[in-house]
Amino acid sequence: MIEHLLIRCVFSRDIWHHVLQWIGLAELQPRGDEASFNTWWRRASQRARKDTRKGLNSIIILTSWFLWKYRNRVVFDAHTPRPQILISEIRDEAKCWALAGAKRLGRILSQ
Repeated sequence: MIEHLLIRCVFSRDIWHHVLQWIGLAELQPRGDEASFNTWWRRASQRARKDTRKGLNSIIILTSWFLWKYRNRVVFDAHTPRPQILISEIRDEAKCWALAGAKRLGRILSQ
């Protein structure tokens, strides 16, 4: 279930594409055949430049959390899935994290 929600479903892959493209790391997005979320995250982190790893890890945590919360709104509150709304929420929250002191995240947002 978690793999489907976070990396295999078309909706989630679309979100990852847009978020990672926004920070200039689109080449790290999950593929549909990833063995697990952990495998993808480890692979993405290893492929990222050393100076962007902490920022990437922050965006992965944030995006995963927002995918989970958005899924719950769709399932339990009958929201219609709208990728652009979720992408906008993730961007806004990432900027807040950066302003609150997530320096490495702030660096990749400003690239």
